[in-house]
Amino acid sequence: ESTRGGAEVMSLDQGPGQMGGDEGNDLFVQKMLDAASFLVPGEPYSPVQIDREILIDLRPEEVYIVDMRKLSSFLPVRFFRSMIPEVAIAVCGACGHFFHQETWELEVLQN
Repeated sequence: ESTRGGAEVMSLDQGPGQMGGDEGNDLFVQKMLDAASFLVPGEPYSPVQIDREILIDLRPEEVYIVDMRKLSSFLPVRFFRSMIPEVAIAVCGACGHFFHQETWELEVLQN
């Protein structure tokens, strides 16, 4: 517990130096915060770009790979992170679009 701006605050996260296995997640969040600090209202959206080391440290179940090189060797492999891991997501291997897992399964079973 601590006091911040006259309000009592309880933090449930770990303190500095006690990151445990979430180091990659913390680095990703830091990159997001850095990008948000440069956000200018009215300017086009720019996705957060991370390096290989941060990508390797992320939990695999939160990372989705869209590989469209089968359509053109000039298209890059793209990696996306699920910001809401509680929501199950499916990626279509043909078009690279994202769908809710339940909707995807229902459509696959119906067709």
